[in-house]
Amino acid sequence: MRRLIGGMVAACSFTLLGTASAQPVPPAAPAPTAAAAAEGSSAPSANFPVAEQGQAECFPTCRSGYTCHAGQCVSLCNPPCGAGERCTAQGECEVVPAAPAAALPVAPAVAPPSLAPTSLDTASASAPSEASVMKSPGALVFAARVGVLVHGWGTSTTESEDSLRPANSSTDVAVTDHSYVMLSVDGLVHVTRGARLGLSYSLIPYAAQKGDEGATDTKHFGHEHSLSAIVEGLISLRPEFALSLRALGGLRMLVPGGDLSDRYDAFMSTCQNFSVVHCEAAKGPFLGPTGGVMAGFVGGAQVRWRIDLLLEHFSYKFEDRLARDSDGNTSTSNSSLAGSRLWLLGGIEL
Repeated sequence: MRRLIGGMVAACSFTLLGTASAQPVPPAAPAPTAAAAAEGSSAPSANFPVAEQGQAECFPTCRSGYTCHAGQCVSLCNPPCGAGERCTAQGECEVVPAAPAAALPVAPAVAPPSLAPTSLDTASASAPSEASVMKSPGALVFAARVGVLVHGWGTSTTESEDSLRPANSSTDVAVTDHSYVMLSVDGLVHVTRGARLGLSYSLIPYAAQKGDEGATDTKHFGHEHSLSAIVEGLISLRPEFALSLRALGGLRMLVPGGDLSDRYDAFMSTCQNFSVVHCEAAKGPFLGPTGGVMAGFVGGAQVRWRIDLLLEHFSYKFEDRLARDSDGNTSTSNSSLAGSRLWLLGGIEL
């Protein structure tokens, strides 16, 4: 019996050993841990090495606004935020507030040593000084001047018709002007920086003439007033210095006085002593045209000075007489003066 049982055990052992050698048995899989069992199917498979599982994590952790993906920190915002914005933890872009101006470092401004001032910079630096003479359009300018006569000449013409004593005559006498002083004021407006328009008033307080043909004394005619329109151009020579060129034209008025008034009184007295029924003589004032050209210099900053040479021409009547007798015979006499004057003027301009 003992032999039978021992033989059966030996036979079974031989059979099992033969089967084991023919089919190798794979090793048993390790039992899942408790954490893996809790996560269920989302737990990593035991077939992945431990090193690969560590690569899926970011160390250190990503800052706010970023998430870990494939081992790298990427922005939560898609598309990425633009310049001057940042991504929030909610995945939204917000504007980054600007830093206070005091906190920003300011680099000292240093001009490149190789750059030289341009001609434009030089012109702008000189503009305030130049504006003292060459003003902007619309600027008003006032001037006052005193003139001294350099030389004056002209012709005095007398035309007479006399039916009382049938005779007609016309006489021309060359005269020299002795009107020594002139006062003038101007009002101008700039139409451009170098062009002005305006009016000029002048006064000659003592208008006098002297005949060149044997005359021994000077005849005082009274005083003259003139009002002229002005066109003036300025040519800048320096920032506060300019050449002035002017043309003017208008009316001149002679207010009789002195010897001319005495001649009027003498004619009226003589005429009444003769057998005439009517005596007439114009007392004035007398009007006539005037015009001229002027050149000079203007300089200075606020209150400017100016010096000018003025050549003017004028003409006017200064006598107009009529006498008529009882028979209707008449005697008329008309006198006029045409002349030119060269003045040297100096004054100020505002």
